[in-house]
Amino acid sequence: MKKVNRVMMELMRCSALGIKPEAELLSSVKTDEISYMYGMSSEHDMEHLLGNILDEYGVLGTDIISVKFRNEIFEAIYRYEKLKFEYERICEAFEENGIDFIPLKGSVLREMYAQPWLRTSCDADILVKEEDLKKAENLLQNMDFDKTHEGSHDVTYTCGEGVIIELHFSLCESGDDGKIAKVLRDVWKRTKRRDGFKHQYALDDSFFYFYHIAHAAKHFSIGGCGIKPVLDLYILRNFKNCESKEIRSFLKQSGLERFDLAFNNLSEAWFGKREHDDVTSAMEEFILNGGAYGNEEQLLLLRKRRTSGKIGYVLSRVFVSRKELEYEYPTLKKHSFLLPFFEVVRWLKFILKGDKKHSQYRYRIIKDIPEEKLQKVEFLFNKIGL
Repeated sequence: MKKVNRVMMELMRCSALGIKPEAELLSSVKTDEISYMYGMSSEHDMEHLLGNILDEYGVLGTDIISVKFRNEIFEAIYRYEKLKFEYERICEAFEENGIDFIPLKGSVLREMYAQPWLRTSCDADILVKEEDLKKAENLLQNMDFDKTHEGSHDVTYTCGEGVIIELHFSLCESGDDGKIAKVLRDVWKRTKRRDGFKHQYALDDSFFYFYHIAHAAKHFSIGGCGIKPVLDLYILRNFKNCESKEIRSFLKQSGLERFDLAFNNLSEAWFGKREHDDVTSAMEEFILNGGAYGNEEQLLLLRKRRTSGKIGYVLSRVFVSRKELEYEYPTLKKHSFLLPFFEVVRWLKFILKGDKKHSQYRYRIIKDIPEEKLQKVEFLFNKIGL
């Protein structure tokens, strides 16, 4: 399937950049390959991007897969228009009410695509200062957004149209004092006010690049990051200077130099002219198998790697880290003495909610993971420094 994957990635590149694929590439696409590409791209929320180029140049027909591709195009445009409307409404409200904010991730990256709807997202991410969080939340609630989740570094709101807003007050989780977090905590020092605005800021190019790599590494470490961040990186490198001394400094401080190199090599192997090597081939397999956000099997595989086998995994699930508990119970951030209490609450919740079957299912996956798979992931993560 490597040849088909390469064709699929080239078509996605052309679609994202708005350029015509080579005629030989289009004519080489076979019917059964279109079916495979639909299945793979849909697992990564990229079917609209692929369908757009296949439809524009007459590859799609009237069969079921072609109809599915076209439906996903319409759905992506509809999702984008809803998100755009609500996002712009929030930006205007923050500006009018004196709340400093920074658009993050897809809200910025989609402007680099040939058409903004091609870079879909299930939500919009906005960063505000922690001291402005309550004011921003009150504003969203007055705009008929409902709070659906409260994490250690962000709060999620949803409106009636199904649009999700992730309101960040930090780029890293509470209590995280690792190397990456130490760089990310300087975010407000790495911004500039956008022209024509009093309260809307943008990350400088170097920090934006670093945040993209750090965010990809975070998701990669918990089961997979999907195709989208790899394509985003390729697009980003076409629009911005990604070779500055500041970027090299950020990567060195955070320990992400090897991951950045491997991630860039994969981007070029998928969307550029670079040939695959052992590391990029292993990354390709890991990402494609994990879908857009990683999957439970790969997450458990990584947990087994970190906890030294079955017994280590069981103990890690019985006694979870404070960091994990803080994510589930944010109150713990300010009241560390409640750690034993919330550990017991978690055990009771497990017993009363009847989560035993799912835990047994996860244990069976851990137990049955072949040694070959563990060796593959060990090789990959050692090579990329995660």
